[in-house]
Amino acid sequence: MWGQRGWVTAAAVLVMLASGTPYSLSAYGEQLKLLLGYSQQTLDSISTLSTLGFFCAFVPGLLIDAKRLVISLLLAFSITTGTYVSLGGLIQSMASPSAWLIAPLYLMIGLGSIFMYMNSLTSALAVTEDRYRGTIVGILDACCTFSTFIFNSFFNALEAPTSSRFTNFFYSVAVITGVLNLLLLLVFLFSSKSKKHSELSVQESETMKVMEAIKSKPFQVLLWSQFFAGGAIIAFSSNVSSIGRSYRLSDKQQVSLSSTVFVSTSVSRVFFGVLSDFLASSVPRRRFLQFALIINCFVFGSLLISKTSSAVLVLAVILCGVSFGGFGSLYPTLVADVFPHYLFGSVWGWLQLATPIANIGYQKLYGSVYERYAFDDGKTCIGLRCYFLTFLISLVFSAIGVVIGFFFPKTTQEYSEIPQDINSPTIVLSPNEQSVSQSSLK
Repeated sequence: MWGQRGWVTAAAVLVMLASGTPYSLSAYGEQLKLLLGYSQQTLDSISTLSTLGFFCAFVPGLLIDAKRLVISLLLAFSITTGTYVSLGGLIQSMASPSAWLIAPLYLMIGLGSIFMYMNSLTSALAVTEDRYRGTIVGILDACCTFSTFIFNSFFNALEAPTSSRFTNFFYSVAVITGVLNLLLLLVFLFSSKSKKHSELSVQESETMKVMEAIKSKPFQVLLWSQFFAGGAIIAFSSNVSSIGRSYRLSDKQQVSLSSTVFVSTSVSRVFFGVLSDFLASSVPRRRFLQFALIINCFVFGSLLISKTSSAVLVLAVILCGVSFGGFGSLYPTLVADVFPHYLFGSVWGWLQLATPIANIGYQKLYGSVYERYAFDDGKTCIGLRCYFLTFLISLVFSAIGVVIGFFFPKTTQEYSEIPQDINSPTIVLSPNEQSVSQSSLK
């Protein structure tokens, strides 16, 4: 019998399976660009806003740490469902809506998705034993990534004129995300127990500790390694379909290439999570992160010498998924390892800002270099020259990320001395289950 722990984890998994929809833009971006008449830079800017919204994890993180998970769950439902309905209606009612109308909606899509991600992750970690932490984080992050593959396949399977295809897709996503968000909300309300505590004193104590955590060496190492290496790999994965087109791949091959990123990422996240738990007594988790950072360099190094070889591109895409998967599994797990549970939402939320900030610069780089060598009003570019400079700069920055990653401290014992919040509410488990971690859920 599962008990409350099983129901919470299962609901979290289902929500994660619908939380990665912003990354579907990498699969249908080229078709959306042609439908709406946008330039490559405009498409890259929209993609950047979507990524920025998805990595604003500090917003739900602060709500969750302030004991306001119910509000965070309601916002996830309202933002995702409302935005997808608006996007579908906009494309249905207007032949070519302005990018100024579309771009803010993609920002909200990213924001709604990160609410779903953080709600699921914190809910599951609240009922997970420490020895299974990496495995659970890996599985949940894999579900988040695999959701992109699911929705990419769903979009590809739709048979309709282009505008109707997008409209049907967006309305369907609105229904699916709405139902799953409500499911997690109902499971949480059924499973949670509130405890009275002094909200003022908790907030004062946590504010001080959050600042202490941000100034710490582990946080800074995670922050800057993610800034340089994580930003590079996110930008690459967001531009896979455009890169495939410059390598003369067909539309279906571009979609398949994009899907390959997310399949390899999903497998990699589970792999890194399970293996880092299994070898925890002999191999520090930081070593796995350093390995993932090194793979990042191989992605861009192989592309620089490929001469538009489709085989090398496929290999680079698979390695991109391995590296990206390692980041997604290991970064939040290391945060949970080093810092107390009641600071997880805030610390992990602020840490994730590094990637979208870096991604803004990377996306500008991708767009400007692409359009410099493009024809057809900057919409089409063929050959390695479209991305050579971008790959070279990404390789240099990825190497910087590797160097920074090796400064992660050998021990984090001093951080385990920070007391847990004994007044924070917990998930109610069945009599034969004990709550194995304190959470900041309400």
